[in-house]
Amino acid sequence: MTTTTDRAELQALLTLRFTPGLGPRRTETLRRHFGSAQAALGASLTALRNVPGLDAKWVAGLGTAGPREQAQAELGRARQAGVTLLGRGLEGYPAALDALGDPPAVVWVRGDLPDFPVVPRAVGIVGTRGASPHALGLTRQLAADLARAGVTVVSGLARGVDTVAHEASVDAGGPSVGVLGSAVDRIYPGENAALARRLTLLSEYPLGTGPAQHHFPTRNRLIGQENRVGKYPRA
Repeated sequence: MTTTTDRAELQALLTLRFTPGLGPRRTETLRRHFGSAQAALGASLTALRNVPGLDAKWVAGLGTAGPREQAQAELGRARQAGVTLLGRGLEGYPAALDALGDPPAVVWVRGDLPDFPVVPRAVGIVGTRGASPHALGLTRQLAADLARAGVTVVSGLARGVDTVAHEASVDAGGPSVGVLGSAVDRIYPGENAALARRLTLLSEYPLGTGPAQHHFPTRNRLIGQENRVGKYPRA
């Protein structure tokens, strides 16, 4: 059950998320230093200047009206879209992301939360977009076998290996999680829109964010952390 305190902390985390230049690592530094995002936003300038690794230029943007308004608007858009926002340190936030040095302050999730692999075994299957038919066949068999064994398949919804891994997993009756380099309402590639509706989708990007080249390396670190087996089968 979401409490008023949790909602306030989620909005504070979103505010930090929308603060220009802050980024996941500095946001996590602030959250840890002050104990919560709300406390960080309420801290004095003197206290903020004493945070290790936080330059004055980042301090100036904290608590300004723009990011607060963006956070409030994003909460409304998510409610309308049926998208769940999970905040760092709050109930439901994926435990697998705790080990990251720069965990997302907030993740956007579209899909059935009971299928989301917070604790159970999961394996990431990623690979080339131009895989050979033989490699795609091996990927399909592996993903199907994992699904039948109760293992959640995590991938990136890209063409090629990722697409086949997702398809084989859900066709075999297992859950599959697509970790996106775009928002959960901006499916990329567009040809995978129907497949995406069969998956639980996760992203660290606000609604409406399209794909960008620099999003995919950061997306991949989330796939790595959701992979509970510790090895990526690559085809």
